[in-house]
Amino acid sequence: VVVLDTRSKREYEGSLNDLSGCKECDRMGHIPGAVWVEYTELMDGQYKMKPRQAIQERMTKAGVTPGKLVIPY
Repeated sequence: VVVLDTRSKREYEGSLNDLSGCKECDRMGHIPGAVWVEYTELMDGQYKMKPRQAIQERMTKAGVTPGKLVIPY
């Protein structure tokens, strides 16, 4: 199983507390053990998805490989 966090770096790190709208939350940031691939890394500069090969390479680098259950958030 891979828990995949696709949010911004600041959200992943938990440094966006003041803008998150969840001041009551006990903890900000990523789920422990989650891997981070910001969604913008998978897009070209014109709001389109990169080619499949480029996305597969980035996912493999992050440990998101065929056969694993992926839980994105």
